[in-house]
This record gives sequence, C-alpha cells and structure tokens, in this order.
Amino acid sequence: MSETVIRSITPAISIFSVPFKRFGLMKIGGRSTAVKLANNDIFIIPSSPLGEDVKAEIARLGGQVKYLVAPDFEHTMFTKVYSKEYPSALCIGPEGVDTKIPEVKWAGTYKTNGLAGADEKFGYEDEIETCYFKSHANKDIAFLHKPSKTLIEADLLFNLPCPEQGIPAGGLFGFMNISPGGAAHRGVVSMVSSADKKLYGQSAAIVAGWDFDRIIPCHGAVIETGGKEAWVSTNKNVIDAASA
Repeated sequence: MSETVIRSITPAISIFSVPFKRFGLMKIGGRSTAVKLANNDIFIIPSSPLGEDVKAEIARLGGQVKYLVAPDFEHTMFTKVYSKEYPSALCIGPEGVDTKIPEVKWAGTYKTNGLAGADEKFGYEDEIETCYFKSHANKDIAFLHKPSKTLIEADLLFNLPCPEQGIPAGGLFGFMNISPGGAAHRGVVSMVSSADKKLYGQSAAIVAGWDFDRIIPCHGAVIETGGKEAWVSTNKNVIDAASA
C-alpha cells in the first residue's frame, strides 16, 4: 500500500507527501509538488517516489509534463525515475547536478545567485519565478508560483512536525520540531549559509520581496497563510547581514 498522501492545494497544484528519515534517523518527511501552468504544461519538483497513484494524479491534472526541476543538489534521488517516465520533460536543477547524475539529460542549470540570469530561462518564467541560493550548503532554489502566490522550496524553510508526512507532534530529535522563526530554525539557517552569509542574505531578501502568502516546503506542513511573515522571521539575521 502506498505511503503517499496526495492532496490538491489549488485546482492547479497537487502535492505528494511521504515519510522520510534523513540518515535513516531524523524524521523530516518528503514532498513532491506538481503545478499545472496556464498553457497546460506541468511543472514538477520530484522529491518523492513515483507510484501509480502519483502518476494517476499527474494525469488527472491534464496537459503534458514539461519540466522536472530538482530544487537543490540533494533532492535529486527521484529525477532519474521521473525522467524515464516522462522522457520529453526538460530536467533542470542547480549547478553540479549534471555531474552528479550524468545519465540524466539536463536541459540546464542555475548558476547565478539570486534571480535567474539571461541564459537561465526555460519557459515557465511567466508563472514561476526563481531565486538561486548559491551559497546554501545544498544549492537551493526557491520557486514562486505567481498566480497562486505560493512559495515552493526544499531545504530553505522547514515546518515540522507534519502528520501528513508521518511526523506527529513531539519526538526525540530537534528536526522533528523545527518551525519557522524559532531559534532552532534560525540556527539551521546560520549553518547552511555559513559559506557566505551576505550572499545568502541577498537571495533571502529577494524572496522576502516576493508576493506570496502560502509556502509549500518539501519538509513539513504546508503554510496556507502567513508564509511571508514565516519567511522573514526565519531569515531575519541573514537578511540584516546582507544589508549591513
């Protein structure tokens, strides 16, 4: 029986939530997100198994799977599986994924910190804006689905616990109780941005300037409203460092 919890967030957005343990120990959950664009192309962030139930939901959205986008350097374990199922889709990710998984035919990668450079346009930019965190330990990319005012991200913001991902309230490990704005989460941001906090803060400030209310994280509960405030409170220290 599938462990995937499938849910429609809007008529154009479906999420696929699963249990996942980092290092086989820390329950942080996992989630794929599929977005149907206005032209009927489907944009997918593949971060969970591709079961028959997932395929059926993607088919229900209608249209063609056009984009498979790895949201960071670590969230690539399902790219190959999805690309085999949807061979005409363009595979995109942060710099380095083409070397990490050379058997996947990558259409392009993000290299420019912050907003996408002129050669980093892939066809979904009218509806989905991106911001690359070049100095993040995992090379993360933030995605803004402008029509629904939804921020989609992988390891930039956590919102745990999350029963939908098999993580009930409580637990033995801090990662099971990490929520936006808290001291633990600010500590995680400090750690993953240590390569260049100012550069990281520049990207965080760009995202803070976007128009969004909802956040769909790969790890944790969906924030249906108040997402902008959650983002700013979590990243205040690095945003301040960037403007100092």
